[in-house]
Amino acid sequence: MATLIKGERQEGLKLLTRASEVRPDHLETTFLVASINARLGNAGAARQAFRRALDRNPGSDILIERLASVEAQLGNDARALELLTTHTFEPTHQSYSLLHLYRAVRLMLALDALKKSNQTEALDHVRSGAQPPSSLGVDDYATVRSSRLLMFEALLQQAGGNAQDAMSAWKAAAATSDDDVESEGLFRALALVKTGERQKAGKFFDGFTAVNDQRKTDGAVNLRAHAYYISGIYAAYKGDDVEAAANFRQALEIDESFLYARQALAWLQAGLLKGLRE
Repeated sequence: MATLIKGERQEGLKLLTRASEVRPDHLETTFLVASINARLGNAGAARQAFRRALDRNPGSDILIERLASVEAQLGNDARALELLTTHTFEPTHQSYSLLHLYRAVRLMLALDALKKSNQTEALDHVRSGAQPPSSLGVDDYATVRSSRLLMFEALLQQAGGNAQDAMSAWKAAAATSDDDVESEGLFRALALVKTGERQKAGKFFDGFTAVNDQRKTDGAVNLRAHAYYISGIYAAYKGDDVEAAANFRQALEIDESFLYARQALAWLQAGLLKGLRE
């Protein structure tokens, strides 16, 4: 762990892997080894580790969640969704990582459907992301309005030539309340631009770049990855697809298991983020 803290991830992973081999019954070590493998892009190794852990701890909420995440990282989005929707998570499960995993998987499946010219199925996936099943655990998941999901719904509607429905989604995104840089504030601000509320959007943009650039050097991996991810979204809005792709790839270099960055890069490459431009 000390080696990991120093930033020597490969050496730290090697030592932890040896520890897990000595104590295969020690779930915390196995979980840590699998999670680090996923972040470093060794998704196949992570999947094997999570599967072995599940054999010893069948029905574990956290292990099923992490296995689903790795399946999505490997591009097996349908399998990830199956894992999430065929298991009933404990009512005390309050992890928002589970909610974000479910949303990211739905967004990837939406893109897959759109590539097959199935606009209706694509929209169903995005809307399902906003209405997770109760089996994900008792929480306020179903009442949380996501400007991110509404933005992607608007982009799908625009791609399908449905200008009125797209504007309805933009207006719904603009009406959300989250304006945090570290959360979904950027998506709401982009919706405010689209709905003509530029003054409100300007208040967010005034401090966005400075705050977000600070996050790119934060000691927390998740904050650094998210900062580059939303920089990619912002670059796409500005019309710089090259910069957008570079930021999404940087987020994935920091954390290969960060599914939102993987999803945004895929949507960018499919030309769907062009709808963000002014």
